[in-house]
Amino acid sequence: DALKILIDIAESGLDTLPHEYAHYYIDMFRDSELVTQGIELFGSEEALVQAVGVRTVEMEGKARTWWQKFKDFIKKSLNKNKYAKEALLAELTDAFLTR
Repeated sequence: DALKILIDIAESGLDTLPHEYAHYYIDMFRDSELVTQGIELFGSEEALVQAVGVRTVEMEGKARTWWQKFKDFIKKSLNKNKYAKEALLAELTDAFLTR
């Protein structure tokens, strides 16, 4: 089933969509050491998700280092078949940036 996020366009900023979408990624990998470290580093899950949203827009700061580790973690998780991995990663990235 598709998940829906309702956004108040009048109250949202550029980081709102990636912030809200990042909640799903954090939830999917909640038990991983990397997400645990991210929550600890930023002080809470919400602060981590906020950092991911800002990082997606600005690509700077502490979130950049964590985001790179998180992307590497996802890539390693998909490393079974290089073509499938690249295709799935491209699809996930496109979905993340457009939805």
